[in-house]
Amino acid sequence: MKYYLKIASVSSLVYALFSIIGNIVLMFLYKPEEQNWMDALMVVALPTNGISFLLLLFTHLYYFRNTTHISLKDILIISILVIFLSYVVEYLINVAFYVGYFESLPKIRHDTQGILGLIDSFVHNEPYMPSFAAFRYMTGLITEPLSALFLRWDLVGFIGGLTGNRLFYTLILIYGESLFFLFRKYNKEPWLAIVPFLNNWILVEITKKPKWWNLVLWIPFVRHIFLYFINAELAKDVQRDSLYAMGMTLMPPLFYGDVYLNEQKG
Repeated sequence: MKYYLKIASVSSLVYALFSIIGNIVLMFLYKPEEQNWMDALMVVALPTNGISFLLLLFTHLYYFRNTTHISLKDILIISILVIFLSYVVEYLINVAFYVGYFESLPKIRHDTQGILGLIDSFVHNEPYMPSFAAFRYMTGLITEPLSALFLRWDLVGFIGGLTGNRLFYTLILIYGESLFFLFRKYNKEPWLAIVPFLNNWILVEITKKPKWWNLVLWIPFVRHIFLYFINAELAKDVQRDSLYAMGMTLMPPLFYGDVYLNEQKG
């Protein structure tokens, strides 16, 4: 556990630096008289998501480079610790900047008090006390995108709910890393694992399926039927059954990772 905490702590400290920079940028962008808080916040939030993705990527690369016993469990533990600690430092830094600077800025007078006043402030694009949202974001990997897609029929909200979630980044990385080792195992170019759709082309080649399957794999939902048969071939090669192939189709990061990352143990 000390090893996990060491990696996660270093990563969170790096993230803290970028969080401080983000708040400083926000100080310059936010103009109370223009009521542009949300616009300024979005300018900072987008690069922050990119930084969190890169931070997870470099954390994984550091782990791969410094261990001879790679395992999916280790990667998941380290990633969750990095995510949690990054939310903690982000929260503390945001609160410090709010109390030390943003709270002192002129506020627009509202007639309402309490919860309604808070809502009114939000609508009028004013800074508000940060809340610790780590648990909401971590569980939101499932709840936010699904509610957007099936309850509100909001495709943009569905995509946003995924792309703004650090757990989602972790799953994407694990899937890409699993494909990397899979391609290397079959003497394919490992870097193709990170190229969308081209990595599917390689999977079709490895499993000796018809080339026209590559066209079908572009079709949402339908593609999963064909992916199942691809995964069934891969599962057979590692002595897994058809049920495991279903898992590889529906939850590829975890099931691919279980096979192709755990295979790398020394």
